[in-house]
Amino acid sequence: MNGIELVKNLKQIRQDITVLLVTAFTETDYLLQSIELGVDGYLKKPFSKQDLYLHLRKIVNSIENSSKKRYEEKFLLQTLNENVLMFKIDLDGKIRYTSKAFCKISGYTKDELIGQNHNILYSKDIPSEIFAYMWLVLNRNEDWEGELKNITKDNQPYWLYSVIKPDFDYKGNKVGYICIHKDIAMQKEFELLNESLELKVEEANRHVNAMLRQTKDSIEYAALIQSSLVPNNEKFRKYFSEYFVIWHPKDTVGGDIYFFNDLRHDDECLLMCLDCTGHGVPGAFVTMLVKAIEYQLVAHIYNNPQMQISPSWILGFFNNKLKILLNQTDNASISNVGFDGTVVYYNKKDKIIKISSAESIMFIRDIDGAITTIKGTRKSVGYKQVPFDFVYEEQVFEAKEGMKLYLTTDGYIDQNGGLKGFPMGKTRFMRIIEDFGGESMADQQEMFLYELDAYESEFEDHERNDDVTVIGITI
Repeated sequence: MNGIELVKNLKQIRQDITVLLVTAFTETDYLLQSIELGVDGYLKKPFSKQDLYLHLRKIVNSIENSSKKRYEEKFLLQTLNENVLMFKIDLDGKIRYTSKAFCKISGYTKDELIGQNHNILYSKDIPSEIFAYMWLVLNRNEDWEGELKNITKDNQPYWLYSVIKPDFDYKGNKVGYICIHKDIAMQKEFELLNESLELKVEEANRHVNAMLRQTKDSIEYAALIQSSLVPNNEKFRKYFSEYFVIWHPKDTVGGDIYFFNDLRHDDECLLMCLDCTGHGVPGAFVTMLVKAIEYQLVAHIYNNPQMQISPSWILGFFNNKLKILLNQTDNASISNVGFDGTVVYYNKKDKIIKISSAESIMFIRDIDGAITTIKGTRKSVGYKQVPFDFVYEEQVFEAKEGMKLYLTTDGYIDQNGGLKGFPMGKTRFMRIIEDFGGESMADQQEMFLYELDAYESEFEDHERNDDVTVIGITI
């Protein structure tokens, strides 16, 4: 047989086998056939040792990168299985998958749950109307979310905040439902201790999706999980006359994240724009840890209604919790992750804005058009080289009607482009604010995206360097 026939037979035995085709043929049909078969390299006779080495080096690099990706995916899936409360049911309501974390909270083993109807998990005192409405929503292929009272194998009650989503196969056929949960026992205890704050705590927790994780079969689920962690942007309207949010992960998932929280009353809110270590799967995993700490932070604020909120203290809170959580308390630690970012506290009643940044930059456009640059403290958050008791700088401004604030991670400013491939830079960022800051926030969002795309497109073989997040708000 000839080379093409040999490759066909090899691919039938093992589809992912790596092939470097060495041939004297140069006909178009021959080349097209080799491409269709998924040949990894094509080397024309005669060739030199250097040619052969370069082709082999390219193939080896591809194999190494593929192995690294599979390792990262396996690590993430293992982490999801051990930490996310999750199970899947088929269209008949029978459980066909459950995570180790859900088995632990329910008291059942995996074998005891697989094949059982999911109704065995719920308390009998849940009103039937809840389930009727749940199935009405799910049958429309929409997501249902809400609180459910569950019962363990030992008949002990526990509360979960559940998100139930239709599950589809790769052909688009609905095969069942994915049920992802968050343990809200702490929230229930808090409601008993302070019933007057029940609605506010519930509102804060609504922004915390139930530690969404992906299943074994698809890394795409990590993106769904991460996107559910960011707030509903419509809540910005409660505090700001106009706003825009650009949140574009470089890969399917990313290391940029932003949070927006109502606090103890209707006049104060907290906005955070953070750039966690890395991007892709590692960066996304860090954002999950940061989100868990953010939940603790909000709960702490609710539990201390008299405390004076300080963005500097908030960054210190994150710094301490991250270092303890990841055992990064000294330079001997193996792990070394954290984030850069900006925290903005706005009190509408007192007309004050408090800002604290860590290795990040922010811009304020005053009502007269003057632009102020807020440079962050030259220390990141959480890394092992950052002192445990480090105090971040904080600035306080008078909130004026018409004042505009712009928060950004370094992805926008550091994006390479132009004719020489230089970073976009702070000067170009400020020029956009100067030229278009008088326009609506919706129009400014379009200009920020247009300018970024135009700049990076000028550079040959351009690609996105990093996750990009830009937030604009008008007082």
